[in-house]
Amino acid sequence: MVGASNHLFKTVKVSGKHKEIYKAKSDIILDVLGRLKYQAINVGEYDLGLGIPYLKKKQKEFNLPFISANLVDQTGTLIFKPSKLVERGGLKIGFIGVIKSRLKKLKIPGGKALKVLNPVKIVKREATRLKKEGAELIIVLTDMGEMKSRILTKKELPIDVIISSCRRNRISLPAIQNKKIILHLNRYGENLGSLKIKKLSKEELKKKVVTGGATAVFKGFLFRNTVIPLGHLVKDDKEIAKMVDAFAKKYPYAR
Repeated sequence: MVGASNHLFKTVKVSGKHKEIYKAKSDIILDVLGRLKYQAINVGEYDLGLGIPYLKKKQKEFNLPFISANLVDQTGTLIFKPSKLVERGGLKIGFIGVIKSRLKKLKIPGGKALKVLNPVKIVKREATRLKKEGAELIIVLTDMGEMKSRILTKKELPIDVIISSCRRNRISLPAIQNKKIILHLNRYGENLGSLKIKKLSKEELKKKVVTGGATAVFKGFLFRNTVIPLGHLVKDDKEIAKMVDAFAKKYPYAR
């Protein structure tokens, strides 16, 4: 379970009039992410509406694995861990968090003290380090959106997959560009993306494989991506449903 970014707010600036509602809603979202035991959560611009101190406090409270390789303070010090190495099914995967270069700093509480490092240089450095630690696949989580995330495919970076948060895009097909796979999910938690990765044997690689639908064979791996709408067919968790219902009762006009 990983998050590409932009989980919390629909705007960068959280106004005083709606701050109480935004905070209450954000508290629930972060609580839920903690309960779901996410392995890595990239910090995006739309997660900074209440400032870094708020995220740091909730990170500690809910044991949240926030990552960001290119978001630093005014001294150039990383605010969160840059990456996370996760092992599943005998496969080591490195996740790198990247925030877009141009932040609306004036709208972010304490935004003037934030700096964003060049994503291409940082990703190259961090991916190289993760490879040395045994990562077989490198996945970048970013809020750069559909078009800007393609910047990372134009350079000779040692990465394999880019998963970006996108306001409108619901692409389920793994797009391959410059030997890198790009996936997108739209914001607001309407869908869950399920990416299944299988390392193919030599015998399987020799077979004639027809890629189609949301499947691709790439670098000796089989990738199958599915977008799952979180509608009425997906049952609610009882405890989380109680939290959401309590919020809706207290703030009936909130969206």
